[in-house]
Amino acid sequence: MRIAFKTLLALPVFCFWVGCQNQPDKNRNRSQQTVVIGLPSDFDTFLELGTANADALHVIEEMLFLTLCDLDETLSLQPRLAQSWQTSSDGKEVTFRLRGDVLWSDGQQTTAEDVLFTYQLATHPQVGYTGRDRFAGVDTVVVVDPQTIRFVFKKAYPEALLDL
Repeated sequence: MRIAFKTLLALPVFCFWVGCQNQPDKNRNRSQQTVVIGLPSDFDTFLELGTANADALHVIEEMLFLTLCDLDETLSLQPRLAQSWQTSSDGKEVTFRLRGDVLWSDGQQTTAEDVLFTYQLATHPQVGYTGRDRFAGVDTVVVVDPQTIRFVFKKAYPEALLDL
């Protein structure tokens, strides 16, 4: 009985191990690769602002949409969608310069207008985004040019880079 029980416990580990082994890739020379993600449930939406599914939210935030910047493992701010940013001396403005290599699925470049649209969607009351309060300190958002966007705050806001 014990041997059968141990075998039963080891079977999923063995199957996982076999599935993770390097296998020849016929498409290795292709410029694009495919990612397959297994989740225990279906996505309720691909919109980060409206999902109630924690698994979906993790994939959306980490693989589908980029924040402007993020913390690395040493808790240092690193660029993601933004390639750089500047904070005004009074701490009331943050200007982001976007990367030029981030494209939508149709091949179009991600622009400051897209960031503005996302901000407007996140703050719209009818969307019901649960993180909407993190934008309460924003006074205005200005598209400076296609790759530059400026957030102006009502007062100095030290957490701006984390919340945006």
